[in-house]
Amino acid sequence: MSNNPSTDPVSYRRDLRKKMDLEDKNAKNNNDDLQEDVRDTADETANSLDEAGDKIKAGAKAIGNKIKDPDRDMGSEYDKEKYKEEVK
Repeated sequence: MSNNPSTDPVSYRRDLRKKMDLEDKNAKNNNDDLQEDVRDTADETANSLDEAGDKIKAGAKAIGNKIKDPDRDMGSEYDKEKYKEEVK
């Protein structure tokens, strides 16, 4: 048998195994990157939801204060309550 890789079964299997190992490694790296992206997206979503919840709370409190005292300015009440929620 010759040393030609296309005809030598041992060399062919070795080369094929190297190629498969490299593909496995690349697939693992891609999977790790994907999992990291998913975690980052989940964190960003959670932060956005927290911010939205704080704004809703501030708006509700501002409306409550406006009902108690109709002469109050809604904009400044909202800003005041929003600041309180951000500080928490």
